[in-house]
Amino acid sequence: MKKPAQIALIACGALGAFAVAFTGFSLMLGIAPHEIALMGALFPAPEVEEVAHATEPEVAAEKPPRPRVHNAGLGVLDVFRIDSPYSTAELDRLAKDVRRKMVELDKRLAEADAREEQLDQRAQFLDDQYATLQELRTGLESWETELDQRQAEVERDEAARDAREDESWTRLSRLFEKGDPADQAGRLQGYPPEDAARILSKLKPTRAQELLEGLPQKEWQAYAEAYRLLETE
Repeated sequence: MKKPAQIALIACGALGAFAVAFTGFSLMLGIAPHEIALMGALFPAPEVEEVAHATEPEVAAEKPPRPRVHNAGLGVLDVFRIDSPYSTAELDRLAKDVRRKMVELDKRLAEADAREEQLDQRAQFLDDQYATLQELRTGLESWETELDQRQAEVERDEAARDAREDESWTRLSRLFEKGDPADQAGRLQGYPPEDAARILSKLKPTRAQELLEGLPQKEWQAYAEAYRLLETE
């Protein structure tokens, strides 16, 4: 089959399918077949039966108005026209409610943004305070370390000074290890009782006793008391 014939057949099939679908959709909307646009000519209009009932009483009450139905015979697009289920007043009220809800939502979003900004500012403030405290802590730890080092140096200096002083008293006491007790006791009187007690503490107990016994009676008690107190320390 030639290509033009194929195109013509496809076009006819598509047009027929559209006509069937269009007619079916119009019937679903309740439109009479003879009132369908373009396709109404294919369907004859029904005959109007005139029936007169002259004897029937007239109805006093008026019938309720029938809902307005758009005539589909005006055009092809009128078939797709459907009345809104809401009135104009209801639509205005719905629009006002939507606008009010939008205003409330914008207000809540603005409040949430403000709270978030406040929280961010507070978090930044706390971070700054924490950084300051960390700097102070680091400075205090550095000062504490420096103070410990200085204290250790002072203690070493004091220990070295005490060791030198003790060594000096030890060398001085060696001068009293030997010799006549009376002569050495006379030399011992040349020192105050506290210094003499330091000299005696470096000697053997028997030698310290000999030197104390060589002292005069009036001075013996002061030197012996200083020696006793030094031994108890």
